[in-house]
Amino acid sequence: MQKTELLQHPLSRAFPKMPDSDLFQLINDVRENGQREPIVTYDGQVLDGWHRYMACQACGLEPKSYELPEDVDPVSWVLSRNLHRRHLEAGQRASAIILCREWKKDGRPQINRTPGVQFSAPATNKEMAEEAHVSTSTIKNAKAAHRAGLGEKVRDGELSAKKAAEIARPKEPALCVECRNAACTCPPPEEMVTITKERLDSLENLLSAATIENESMGKVIDADDHLKAAVEDRDTWRRKYEALEIRFNSQTSEFNECKKTVKRLQGTIKKLQAQIPKREREPGEEG
Repeated sequence: MQKTELLQHPLSRAFPKMPDSDLFQLINDVRENGQREPIVTYDGQVLDGWHRYMACQACGLEPKSYELPEDVDPVSWVLSRNLHRRHLEAGQRASAIILCREWKKDGRPQINRTPGVQFSAPATNKEMAEEAHVSTSTIKNAKAAHRAGLGEKVRDGELSAKKAAEIARPKEPALCVECRNAACTCPPPEEMVTITKERLDSLENLLSAATIENESMGKVIDADDHLKAAVEDRDTWRRKYEALEIRFNSQTSEFNECKKTVKRLQGTIKKLQAQIPKREREPGEEG
């Protein structure tokens, strides 16, 4: 039976990835003991248990799963499951809150799928700070990091929210070393590259045209069923490759552990052989 291929839900991606060493341990545990806890899906995507899903894929198992009930708010549910049970830094909690609270299903304003159920909507900085147990400045820094494309680094703990915001913050113009004026008319050093306003405008126009062309190409791909299917096939094969790579690394690690065990046992055998008196050894046995 063909295994089901699932995608990771955006709300699940709001939280950091599991370290490779922990993932390998999880794969070995699933291989030895099976899947202990089912994964939870929402709209056909993995909402909770992405690493358990990856471990099942690496072991060649069809994962056990169930769909989140329609009367349950996925944002509140995923936050309650992940926000405070993990060892997350303040910036990581702020990043998760921002991604979850600003998420809108399918890019549309959230609409109740079940009468009487109020789904989460974007919150204020103060509300998000209280929920994440961080300061409002940390929320603001995390937002600046996301706008600058540094959200994943904050999410994974590679950068603090404050450091990412500092990187994203526009730099003050450098002062001239001669007159100490940012708007000076001093001739630039020979090694400094200069550019005219006309050239800068030309480059900006080229960038704008390239952006429009890229957006148009995306619309063409979405409109063409064959191209869209090709893109989906590419993503499917990429996920299969990642799962196989994880499985290969896990098996390589097991093989190396077996080699160490064999070498250790060989050493023990040699020590035991050395302790046997020569008169008790069998004829022809090496000393």
